Amino acid sequence: DSQFKRGDTEMEATFKIDGMSCEHCQARVRAALLEQAGVSAANVSLANGTATVLYDAQVTSPYALLQAIGDVGFDADLALEE
Repeated sequence: DSQFKRGDTEMEATFKIDGMSCEHCQARVRAALLEQAGVSAANVSLANGTATVLYDAQVTSPYALLQAIGDVGFDADLALEE
């Protein structure tokens, strides 16, 4: 079950993020994601080293979100669903 409610063009992506070591890091990643056009929600877990993002697929993409995470200094990969 998703933690977010999706609309017609909304998609959810989960990213594995390397290098987050404190709550400030977590907050920087979350802020960077929420600043992106088309992002309606972002949940960043310091404990798991992940970010789950709800975004409008007509406005942005997982690759743009990866770039936003990289722009604030963290390496990230798209987590594949099992």
